[in-house]
Amino acid sequence: LIPGIENLRRYQINPEEFEDRNSDVFEKIADKYHTFVLSPAPPRPLFPFQLFNRMKLNIAQQVSEDNRKEQMNREMQNMWHRMQLQRQANQFFL
Repeated sequence: LIPGIENLRRYQINPEEFEDRNSDVFEKIADKYHTFVLSPAPPRPLFPFQLFNRMKLNIAQQVSEDNRKEQMNREMQNMWHRMQLQRQANQFFL
């Protein structure tokens, strides 16, 4: 709770320090006569701990994807190697 309050205070002092998720987002507002007006959406800042958590998640996903690709490559190489050995064995016994 304390870091959240500190981040909120820092945001109120210097909002440019934080990344705003709604920087280019507009809301459509209608009045009673059905006239629509596009208005900038209120700011939704990303605080440092949120950026850090997102970065950790992206890194974990990338590492998982890299490991999966590496495992598939190893399996393909092993299969190719077994096929080569099988061919050699077949040629030897024929």
